[in-house]
Amino acid sequence: MRDATPPVTIATWTGPYLGVQGGANAPGTKSGGFDAGGLDGNSALNNYSLSYPMTQTSVGAFAGYDYQINRVLVGIEGDYNRVFGSNHSFNAEDQYPGFSGITKVNAQWNASVRGRLGFLPTDRMLVYGTAGVAFAAFDLRYGIEGTQVPLFGDVNVAGDNRIGWTAGAGMQYAFDTSWSMRGEYRYTDYRTNRVNYDHIGASYVDTQMTENRASVGIAYKFAGPVTAKY
Repeated sequence: MRDATPPVTIATWTGPYLGVQGGANAPGTKSGGFDAGGLDGNSALNNYSLSYPMTQTSVGAFAGYDYQINRVLVGIEGDYNRVFGSNHSFNAEDQYPGFSGITKVNAQWNASVRGRLGFLPTDRMLVYGTAGVAFAAFDLRYGIEGTQVPLFGDVNVAGDNRIGWTAGAGMQYAFDTSWSMRGEYRYTDYRTNRVNYDHIGASYVDTQMTENRASVGIAYKFAGPVTAKY
């Protein structure tokens, strides 16, 4: 006689997924360098160090694949985000007396390829960590008042495209077998880039770019549930 017990549906996180996200970014920019007097002969500019605080917003998409092993989840994910907002003015004299000017800092886009490792406290709740390689494009330009030339005014001292590392953690909740929502925090270090300016003296600028980002996203998983019969 055939068992008439109805099938029992067991949700799984295994499968490919696609999502959208948005968040707040806090890029950290620190510039330092050496001027051998090629600008205006002012030795006070030697070995300066400046930082440019700012806050931006981002909107993007992510995609990946997860594989669930009991209560453990492993996966790989990539994302791409457009970034909006820039710090158009900055008075460097607040940090370095006698060194004032106008600064424009702009993070244009960022992306990453990361691994994910998570734990499922319940069938619907996922807590995970993530880390991998990060990519971004930055634009940082400034001029200094009282000098013979607008220092670096026509040069992107951030070095344009940057590659670094990123790591963070998040929490994700599944509404059903397909839709889920998550919140995530990541720290990213795009490392330091050096730009030399021999045409205006033996000068250089080292610019370190970092970022703190908090985001929320919603995802759709394409693979359905696992169905078992008892």
